[in-house]
Amino acid sequence: MCTRLENGLFSRLGIYAGDSQWKWRSAVPRQVRVDYRAIFAGLSDRLLEMYLSLLQSPTEVIFTPQQWKRHAERFGSWLKNVVSEKEGSPSAIVLRHGLITMRIASVLTVLRKCECAYTMLEYCCTDDDFETAIQLVEVLLEHTLLVSTSLLSQDKKLRPTKAYFRLRPVLDGPNVRFTYRQFMEQAAKNIFPESTAKRLLSKAVKDQIIGKECDMYQNREASSLPEGGLIGEP
Repeated sequence: MCTRLENGLFSRLGIYAGDSQWKWRSAVPRQVRVDYRAIFAGLSDRLLEMYLSLLQSPTEVIFTPQQWKRHAERFGSWLKNVVSEKEGSPSAIVLRHGLITMRIASVLTVLRKCECAYTMLEYCCTDDDFETAIQLVEVLLEHTLLVSTSLLSQDKKLRPTKAYFRLRPVLDGPNVRFTYRQFMEQAAKNIFPESTAKRLLSKAVKDQIIGKECDMYQNREASSLPEGGLIGEP
């Protein structure tokens, strides 16, 4: 089955893509052998115990207002950045990964409940588990966007993968204020066509990723960083 951005399947997947690091492993038998069958048998028994326990104690996972706020801010920022890159952006990927985050956080919370053998029907997600879910999914989101650049187009021609974000590399760094000229110079260093750089800057201002006041621009996505100088300054 061909996976395309248009059919909704791709946005439901959590993808991790990476280069293989090939290394030959000797097939010589070891003196001390690990019984992997016994290890996985023990783990499967433990998983069954947890499943049966949860049948007797259904769990409603509760998230704190601060966690919901963190979730909205992170994925709201992701959505703005993805949409600002191009028309017809795969924005559904961000929406689905926001959902995947809460599902992973819920699984981690239920596992913690089982470890402690609690029986309460409501269990609050810890900040550590919530942050773990956020960080896991942000990695998956980066990789999914990368793979999305190579998906089959309607003309069914394969394309090589390429970095999804074009604007972000230009804005990376602690320097949040810059002029139009400095932006264009930085875009040229990143091998940007001038027309593309103009269009991305205009759309970023429209989407409020970048603020503009008189002749100065400011990267609002980096507003939490210490105030720096201009793009291109040491």
